Amino acid sequence: MILIDKSKLSQLIILTVSELATIENPKYLMVVQSDALRTFFRFHLPDNESQYLSRFDSFTMLTSQFEKLVPGFYSYSIYEFSHDVQITDDVDLGKSLESGKLLVKGEIEQVEIISPIRNDSYLIYH
Repeated sequence: MILIDKSKLSQLIILTVSELATIENPKYLMVVQSDALRTFFRFHLPDNESQYLSRFDSFTMLTSQFEKLVPGFYSYSIYEFSHDVQITDDVDLGKSLESGKLLVKGEIEQVEIISPIRNDSYLIYH
């Protein structure tokens, strides 16, 4: 699972896509879909910073790139391309190299604490 913590300046994203890449020196596109709202977002991944490509891939992204994502759960998929794909392109993305879950954690002021109130006959959350 990828964690995006909006209280931090940058995000370290660890993936395992190089071992599945079929293109030499690929560019990666991350497509994210909100589990609650079903909206899509696309992000170009920066250059791979990993020194151990046979084990994992490492990407550092500024948190500001994720500003449109509201706190909550998302599904993500990673795709490879031989060149940068325009984010507005409606191209066939092909088969994803990796997919999984992503959690966006909001800043502490954005967190709503839900606590139960017990009543004789039912449980109320507020």
